[in-house]
Amino acid sequence: MELLGPEHYLSIIVNNTPILDVRAEIEFQAGHIPHSTCIPILNNEERALVGTRYKQQGQAAAIALGEQLVSDQVRIQRLARWGHFFHSNPTGLITCFRGGLRSKTAQQWLLESGIHCPRLIGGYKAFRRFLIEQLEILSRNSMLTVISGPTGSGKTQLLRSLQAYRAVIDLEGIANHRGSVFGNLGT
Repeated sequence: MELLGPEHYLSIIVNNTPILDVRAEIEFQAGHIPHSTCIPILNNEERALVGTRYKQQGQAAAIALGEQLVSDQVRIQRLARWGHFFHSNPTGLITCFRGGLRSKTAQQWLLESGIHCPRLIGGYKAFRRFLIEQLEILSRNSMLTVISGPTGSGKTQLLRSLQAYRAVIDLEGIANHRGSVFGNLGT
């Protein structure tokens, strides 16, 4: 089974690589890698049950419950959705929170059904850490200029005119001009 490590992280972002994220919806909504699609191996309720079992009885009991919850028809349905994702995104990869048990299990099931997909080592957690480190490096090694002003003062037009000469990040544009720098990105 193919694994993609930190040496691939930058190319994943640059190439807008499609990612199948098998974490529960609640985890995905809290944060995810750009160009990810959430098709969980355990839904929110199943994840809560497995997590409780893990805390009370340990990993083996939690895995057994997970296998019970995602057996037979449920497994077939999830495999079909994952298969559709990789049919539509043949260059995609798979991940979970740490690139561990959930994505490894899903990768194995896909392989057994004839679908080969690489898995992201370290998962969302390591990828997020990589991006934060890269942002810190870029900010130390770059001259940053912040443009601010009242609504209607021409900030967006100025940024567009500068794009031909330098890298520009339009934070208000990214936030869909919702009145704050970060807006309500989840909507």
